[in-house]
Amino acid sequence: MTRLSRSPETTPVVVSCCRTAIGRSDAHHGVFRKVRGDELAALVVSEAVARGRVPPECIEDVLVGVTQQRAELGGNVARTIAMLAGVPFSAAACTTNRLCGSSLQGMSQACHSIMAGAEDVHVVAGVEHMQHLPMNSEIDFHPQAFSKSSRAVLSMGLTAEYLASSRGISRKAQEEYALESHRRATQAADTGFFKSEIVECQGLNANGVLTFIDRDQSIRSDANLAAMKQLKPVFLPKIGSITAATSAPMSDGAAAMVVMSEATARRHQIIPMVRVLSTAVIGVSPAVMGMGPV
Repeated sequence: MTRLSRSPETTPVVVSCCRTAIGRSDAHHGVFRKVRGDELAALVVSEAVARGRVPPECIEDVLVGVTQQRAELGGNVARTIAMLAGVPFSAAACTTNRLCGSSLQGMSQACHSIMAGAEDVHVVAGVEHMQHLPMNSEIDFHPQAFSKSSRAVLSMGLTAEYLASSRGISRKAQEEYALESHRRATQAADTGFFKSEIVECQGLNANGVLTFIDRDQSIRSDANLAAMKQLKPVFLPKIGSITAATSAPMSDGAAAMVVMSEATARRHQIIPMVRVLSTAVIGVSPAVMGMGPV
């Protein structure tokens, strides 16, 4: 674990953040099915900079986490996103990849740079468009990479099944957790809890009509245990415990934040939202990759 400095000059703080709504990765019903991923990212980068109230010319680096770095998110797409967002050319840009932790890696990289006194003001963002760029497409793993593990490690669903079985997490417990998650998300959305963080973005509604999207599409306000019980396991037919109701949805969306030293925030009279005290990474067996964040 890296513990960061407590000196204001080298203590990283987050001064602004925002995101798009999260759309379903569905070619027919996904709200962002006709919106490019780099456009989603550029929107939130521009908004985060505006909310951060730091002069754009102070930005030194733009770090964008992307898992699927090809097609519309290919090359050093962070540079493209920065240009689309109107960030000055004087700011550098870098695209990071640590799979599910890609944008978190960008955040850590920004904090480490501030801690070292190398760069100061950073924009950190993350974007995925799983409908345009499916997770399992155009990937060719070397077969010897699996000499000490099963190819099943490539499936989040199968590793989740293993974790559920080995740690005694029943299907009932999973479904009750999922139901409560949807209940809380529905309540938060209905009461405007997410309003301040979501940036409206043009997209398409279910009828294909251009509209502004400001609500997460995968929240199921109609979720119920009776319906969940009727679903069949999707990764281990008949014997598995994980269904579509208890799986993470495939999604499209982007988020961004501005990170700088605490001293710079003070100089610009910006009140920090959070102070970053430490960062950490950990390696685990690919067969139990779901335990990495834990």
